[in-house]
Amino acid sequence: MIFKRNRPDLFTTPVFSDQDHLYMQIISGNGDTTNTIATYIKDSSKIEYPMPQNLANEKIYQLRLVKKNNTTGQISEFYKYYFRTSQFNTFHDKFNTLFTTNVAMWTFPLRGNVEDWIGSFSVPAGDEQMDYYESKIGTIIHFDFVTKNNAWFNSHYLASLYALVDSGKFTLHRSKEPYGIPPVNDSYFNTDTFFNHVILNMSQITNNEAPRNIEDGYLSINFVGTKIMDDDWYDMRNQISNYVEPDKRTAIENAILSETFYLPSPGDYYFNMYYQIPGTDIITFNTQVCFNYVINK
Repeated sequence: MIFKRNRPDLFTTPVFSDQDHLYMQIISGNGDTTNTIATYIKDSSKIEYPMPQNLANEKIYQLRLVKKNNTTGQISEFYKYYFRTSQFNTFHDKFNTLFTTNVAMWTFPLRGNVEDWIGSFSVPAGDEQMDYYESKIGTIIHFDFVTKNNAWFNSHYLASLYALVDSGKFTLHRSKEPYGIPPVNDSYFNTDTFFNHVILNMSQITNNEAPRNIEDGYLSINFVGTKIMDDDWYDMRNQISNYVEPDKRTAIENAILSETFYLPSPGDYYFNMYYQIPGTDIITFNTQVCFNYVINK
């Protein structure tokens, strides 16, 4: 559990005494409670605790962060939320049910410019799809675009543009993090657009229900790098135009100056996909997936 901002005051005196201990409680629909010792890590602003290994599949649980005074027995609640366990034991098993068909991708321009690049692939009806919290803004599941041997990236001078940055001749105005240079990191499942994901509530906990509202057979991936590449292209053009004398420009620099940014073209696009535990460097699953981009008319 990661704090949006560090709160060491919650775990020191006078709020937290020597007699207080921190626990994470996992409560099932019938009231069974599992207590695990939790630890506050000040340097990384997070709570660490062991997740019980005996939770049932496809069930809703309540999670409570509490402190208990060992002298008085008093329990005070810091935070609680609800979560639903998967029907699968591992993400690898879930992945194998999602990526069973060829992938069709298309560009999605807004306001005359490319804002993002959305791809969609068919998911068999009835299979478990991505939960809102595991796919929201790539917090757990990440896609990194593979530029090697990609025909689109290596044509239209994109690879040459970033080679100029790598050589030190030019410096982009944006920071390297979090997307990288070139911006290949942290694409994510775009669940808000195509699915009405069910947010868990008390009624579902009480009735021990775990519905997964599947409205259609598609799940989208948002490749944020396309918009950033577009911005980098214009950044570089402005630098070449303003700071490099015409008679001193290389052929590559003249090409970048005269060409326009091209949207992704039909073909195969590879992404390194990995499942990373938030707030850690722990990756529990990784693979490479191929999307075949076709133009939908």
